[in-house]
Amino acid sequence: MPIRIKRTGHLVLRVKDLERSKRFFTEILGLPLVGDNGKGMLFFSPDVNENHHLLAIRQAKDGSRLPDPEQVGMEHVAYELGSFADLQEAYRILKANGVKIHHMVFHGITKSIYFFDPDGNML
Repeated sequence: MPIRIKRTGHLVLRVKDLERSKRFFTEILGLPLVGDNGKGMLFFSPDVNENHHLLAIRQAKDGSRLPDPEQVGMEHVAYELGSFADLQEAYRILKANGVKIHHMVFHGITKSIYFFDPDGNML
């Protein structure tokens, strides 16, 4: 019998600059900062009652390489918004903050904006 996973609990990203990424995830994506372990790791969640943290970021070691989209590994992380109007507003916010947008697409069941965090991870 296989394992029965309910949902993805959280994502942890290593980042080049913890403060830069903190500003990106709080000020641009609007994820509330809900914790700091005091050891270079920050936790974010839109609803701590539902999930303590949706995302954690951790300071990478000096000299760490940025992700390479041609290598094996995570391709992207998806966040769900409440409405198409919210997605349109997200596009305006991303553009106003100079966030690099990879592409936009209608998948038939969802409309999506693919963009990059400060370290080149696609969201």
